[in-house]
Amino acid sequence: CGFASSMLFGTFAGSLVDQMGRKAGCLVFAVMYALSALSTRSSSLAMLVAGRVLGGTATSLLFSAPEAWFVGEHQAKGYGGSLLGGAFELAYFG
Repeated sequence: CGFASSMLFGTFAGSLVDQMGRKAGCLVFAVMYALSALSTRSSSLAMLVAGRVLGGTATSLLFSAPEAWFVGEHQAKGYGGSLLGGAFELAYFG
């Protein structure tokens, strides 16, 4: 359920984040993923499935909002492109 919802919602996540704002997209991700994690405490099958769908949808936001927000803030402050590449390198490889 989670992968299917991520696949379906992922095609719209980027444009939705552009419309509502990148920071808001990150905050929506955090709330959705927290609710998904809380759903694992339920004994109801419907709640567990809903939590998986919510988690998959949140994952689509995770892979579109934070990087876009970071790049937007980087450009707004006028930093050079070489610094951006270095920052992503540190973020992904430590």
